[in-house]
Amino acid sequence: MAVPSEAARRYPSLFRLTSGLEVLDEWSVTATQAEKNAANRALFTVVEKTVFTEYDVIDDVAKTMEFFVFAKNDLIVKIRVHDLASFGIVYVGPAVGAPGLDCLKPDLEEPDLEEPAREPATEARSRPKAA
Repeated sequence: MAVPSEAARRYPSLFRLTSGLEVLDEWSVTATQAEKNAANRALFTVVEKTVFTEYDVIDDVAKTMEFFVFAKNDLIVKIRVHDLASFGIVYVGPAVGAPGLDCLKPDLEEPDLEEPAREPATEARSRPKAA
């Protein structure tokens, strides 16, 4: 585990986890110890306000105050920022079940690579010169 920076030791974070512990408790019943450790590490980085430098993070496009933290290979922690001092856990679990993450999937349809039919070239007509 990383050692807190000098600034973090001098000025403790006032960013607090205020909701969603029941979500974490419910998920942790079936989670492995490695998954629990990864989720807890991600949550600590949110408290320390270093989550954006430590993890891949994607904003929820539908809910402006929520974002997804990619804590491990297939482990997502979804966070809701309540205000400048508090946040909550919305979801912990695999990416497949993450609410709102499905709208971020790219459109996988094949693009139409056929060139549009061109009209036959017209002959250039010479214009009479102005006198």
